[in-house]
Amino acid sequence: MVLESPRCESATGYRLRAVDLEARPTAVVRLDAASVGTGAGLARTLRHLDDELRRQRVSAIGPSFVRHLDTAEDVQVEVGYLVGEPIEDGAEVVASGLPGGPAIMAVGVRPEEVDDAVRMLGEWLSTRGFRPAGAGWRRVQELPLVDIVLPYRWR
Repeated sequence: MVLESPRCESATGYRLRAVDLEARPTAVVRLDAASVGTGAGLARTLRHLDDELRRQRVSAIGPSFVRHLDTAEDVQVEVGYLVGEPIEDGAEVVASGLPGGPAIMAVGVRPEEVDDAVRMLGEWLSTRGFRPAGAGWRRVQELPLVDIVLPYRWR
């Protein structure tokens, strides 16, 4: 289900969409946030994921994503793909998942718009009485554009 509002259009081109997501299994590599760093590091990680998915004969069913997870010790990042079926955990590539339920998305965000889009997502939630429900993620649709996804719930 997708709910769009014309008032959610940004002056810079991306738009906000309220969606109802289906929970999905993922294949990810977990890294310290500092080690993701460059686009080259991300590309290397995705190639490693591709190799492992081929080895397990599992197909990615969606674009790559990056999800920041705050842990008690530090900030970790999951870099991964949606998959059609859960994978077997390996040394570096492990099974994970993205949650189902209501979410707000900033669609078609350019790199220079990310901070503004995150602010707009927060405003959208607070003006409607919602709060984030766990970590959000960014999915790459067509470089350099990303979609920022933030699950939510009632306060």
